[in-house]
Amino acid sequence: MFACPGDLVHTFMQVDVARTKDGRLVVLHARELAALTGTSGKQDNMQPTDLPVMTSAVAALLREVPCPNCIVWGKFDELALALRQAVPGQSVGYVVMNETAEVRSAGWDVPLRSPEAQVTALHYAMASTQLLDLLHAAAKRVIVWTANAPHMVRLALDAGADGVVTSYPKMVQKALMQRRDACLRLYGHAPVG
Repeated sequence: MFACPGDLVHTFMQVDVARTKDGRLVVLHARELAALTGTSGKQDNMQPTDLPVMTSAVAALLREVPCPNCIVWGKFDELALALRQAVPGQSVGYVVMNETAEVRSAGWDVPLRSPEAQVTALHYAMASTQLLDLLHAAAKRVIVWTANAPHMVRLALDAGADGVVTSYPKMVQKALMQRRDACLRLYGHAPVG
């Protein structure tokens, strides 16, 4: 049994921000920044002390270039909440993941920890119908990340994800088209969106 996706043509882009060694914020994932600069160390180098600068920079960008379909989320719940206050109406979310003791001790594995946020960015390994049903019942949209293999995409779709973050969008598009075709064969109609 699998879910028939309703909205097959909704694209979005994830933009990561990292802090350079000299303290500047750049639009680049920390691991790519490390690869470019030949550095090693902690992959996620953002600190709570970076939140005011990050909030100010992202809020200024969102005011300059309004993006009604943008969702802002981060590993620090405070960033999303501060942005929601700084840019009224901005859709914000929080990251849920559980693969290390460090993230569990930080509370990032708690699925309903931020009632003010509209979106949950859920690590693909946690995607299940039960968890997504719980999040949807709390009026959260659920974006599953980072689904970079076909089985990860199927897991996200079967669980009922509202979106999928991937480094391979053509793979997700292919999975969605295959799902649509299967719905046509099995149910005689395309998914209703």
